Amino acid sequence: MSDIDSDDHLFPRPLGTRRAMPPPSPELDFILPGLVKGSCGVLKAAKGADAPIVALTIAYSVGLGRDLGGGADDYLTAGRCVYLSQEPTVLLLARFAKLRDLFTDAEEAARAAANVEILPLYGSSFMIMEDTLDGPLPTAMWRSLVEAFAANPPRLVIMDMPMDLTGSDRNRMDLTLSVIEQTCIRLRCAFILVTRDDPAGASLAALEDGSPWVTRLVPDGEHGHRLDFERTNYAETPRPHWYP
Repeated sequence: MSDIDSDDHLFPRPLGTRRAMPPPSPELDFILPGLVKGSCGVLKAAKGADAPIVALTIAYSVGLGRDLGGGADDYLTAGRCVYLSQEPTVLLLARFAKLRDLFTDAEEAARAAANVEILPLYGSSFMIMEDTLDGPLPTAMWRSLVEAFAANPPRLVIMDMPMDLTGSDRNRMDLTLSVIEQTCIRLRCAFILVTRDDPAGASLAALEDGSPWVTRLVPDGEHGHRLDFERTNYAETPRPHWYP
């Protein structure tokens, strides 16, 4: 029998590296190609692009779990969607009429209406942040909106660019984006900010720098609109997508 105690080793003990290994990452939940739950993306519309009609098409696609643009549905999981629109109600109603032919029947149209909520903000001077004696803080309207969302969490929120994201104050914009991202994480949803493609705009440049998902919407003749993916940090860059 060996004189060496069973707890003794002739060589150094192997390192217990398994404990140092991180646990497997949870599978990412993609709301749209490249856009994951808990993140905020940017959809910038080129001149001539009808961003509101595409925003509505995306909203109803998520609400139904069916790609109304005619693409594959395998990336879509049906869930509640909210669209915060800066357009007058009369224009929004006119756009709804254009979408009717995209639904297969009255039952699907009813299901889409139940899963998609449109909040018209036109004329409300909607802002996310406001200046107070304690510095910039979320507005009462934003806090009320977030609490309403928390009671019935959406899967996706699409928002026309609010007033406080159109200025040139980079620090203010970064702070506002941080508030939106915190809301995404709390609600376990994704946000899309819809804006106009302005290469000279300081606000747009700051938005793009801070967003993990940047797309550009361009008119595409008889095909309607093409959505080009310029940045998708959480996935390989998807191919362009077409919408009516």
